[in-house]
Amino acid sequence: MSEQDLTLIEAYVKGNMTADEKAAFEARLKSDPELSSALSDRQKMEAYLTHRTSVAFTLDDLRHLNQQNFPEDRKKSPLIPVRTIISIAASILFVLAAYFLYNTYTSPSSPEELYQAFAEPIPLDLTTRGENACADDQLIMDLYTAGKYSEVLPLLQNCTEAKPDNSLLKMARGYCQMELGDTEAAGKTFEEILEEESLLKDEAAWNLALTYVRAGELERAKEVLEEYSIIRDGIDRPRSKKQSREEKLLKDLQKLIDRK
Repeated sequence: MSEQDLTLIEAYVKGNMTADEKAAFEARLKSDPELSSALSDRQKMEAYLTHRTSVAFTLDDLRHLNQQNFPEDRKKSPLIPVRTIISIAASILFVLAAYFLYNTYTSPSSPEELYQAFAEPIPLDLTTRGENACADDQLIMDLYTAGKYSEVLPLLQNCTEAKPDNSLLKMARGYCQMELGDTEAAGKTFEEILEEESLLKDEAAWNLALTYVRAGELERAKEVLEEYSIIRDGIDRPRSKKQSREEKLLKDLQKLIDRK
């Protein structure tokens, strides 16, 4: 890779070409795989540096590093091509950028963003309920699965009134209420389940916390999660995905609370 080509790559990435220069360069990229590959490496570096502006690591730095460590007068150790250094550096920076973005998940800046990051539909399967079935079971599942919460909510309300002991239907009703923004009704639904001897208490507590998040009551959401975790931590069982998600939500909740 010639010095002139490296200069052209830098000008292209930085947007310092005229329209004619850019058109000529892009035409050459189509027929020059080596140039295209070098540009790709440089663009990866630029993408990383855009996210981490505090890292002053440019092409000039690479040339300087090359000259310092591999001077031309060291005949026994031939100069490593700048192209090779760019490829290695770009690969390292790309991996670091991916790792950084994965581990520094952008914390939501508002309760609604936090809610959207964690809320997910409660699975609803009414196909094997026998005598506990409602006449509209199939329609309820179809509407719920399609995310038509305003349409399915009246059906769920009717069905839970007819089958008051069915916690799964109540959970689905609470989720619809929460998604539709009726946090007061959703909170009452999830609290009702928590008062019952239900196998869905874990999910009820989780969604009650999310209800408080959506309502902007962050301290109450935190209290629910902490109380829920204390209850479960007393049970001798392996660490679960549910515990991991609660810890993550607690961490992000605290960040929002601290910003106030």
